[in-house]
Amino acid sequence: MKVTGITDVHGDVKNIDRVFDHCGEVDCTLISGDLTHFGHAEQARAVIDKVRSRCPQVFAVSGNCDHPDVEVYLVEEGISVHQSYHLLPDFALAGMGKALPGPVPTPNEADDAEFAQGLERAVHLLATDLPLLLLIHQPPFHTLNDRILFGKHVGSQSIRRFIEMRQPELVFCGHIHEGRGIDTIGSSRIINPGPLAKGHYSYAEPDESGWKVEIRTL
Repeated sequence: MKVTGITDVHGDVKNIDRVFDHCGEVDCTLISGDLTHFGHAEQARAVIDKVRSRCPQVFAVSGNCDHPDVEVYLVEEGISVHQSYHLLPDFALAGMGKALPGPVPTPNEADDAEFAQGLERAVHLLATDLPLLLLIHQPPFHTLNDRILFGKHVGSQSIRRFIEMRQPELVFCGHIHEGRGIDTIGSSRIINPGPLAKGHYSYAEPDESGWKVEIRTL
């Protein structure tokens, strides 16, 4: 399966068509949160509808800038990966939305204890030999992907421990706009493509060595 990953849309749908024009046909799109800019289900629907017009199979989690009814909408659509999983032909997909509290309150936050509980809830019934992919908004601690200006790391310790223990093949995240890049924790690759609003996305497909992964810019 060919997979494209986007994050931090913040309600700006103008680049969605450009992503699919740029990458060609894909089988699945993964959205790592912040579909809206402090918006609600109606604004999230506009994003999902636009993605579905180019790639019918889409899965998503909400981010800290999405109000809680965005996650309710994703669940109703059957595309939420928050504290749950889906089995696809080439991989199992699990995940969790929200982000850690920051200096400015946002509508959709979780502390590290909730991340630990939520990720375990996502996979505790998962029994498969398929490779595991993880879809989250908050990046793990002490990676390229959670580093803000001046080098401070603001990621989740619980997410990092989960990755160290479970070793998903790919981890799609977002949230930290300046944390763009691909890093590793053990054998897991952590992918923050950077915000779609600035023309960034990721592309992944299985190959003979596992997964080919790229970060691309329009």
